[in-house]
Amino acid sequence: MAKKERKKTRKEQYAETLANYGVALEDCKVLAFAFDGPGGPEIFHYELMYPLRPVYHLFDCSGNVAYIVVPNDPENEEMAVQLAESCGGEKTTPNLQ
Repeated sequence: MAKKERKKTRKEQYAETLANYGVALEDCKVLAFAFDGPGGPEIFHYELMYPLRPVYHLFDCSGNVAYIVVPNDPENEEMAVQLAESCGGEKTTPNLQ
């Protein structure tokens, strides 16, 4: 009988993806923002792509929650939080399971 493979956690997936680019998840911070609807994360993602925006390594979305992995830099993190809030997001605890 075939053995069922365990699904990777979000944290494991992020670590693996970042490692492919030579970035360690331990050197980063995962931020999560809840939006009122599924369009909120999409707007936030587009806003992140404009010049002079916060640096981020990875963007992910699950329903109305957007996850971004940013360098461990307080100023950059604050820029990301302010941008998410300006798009209607509310900072929440990331679910890395």
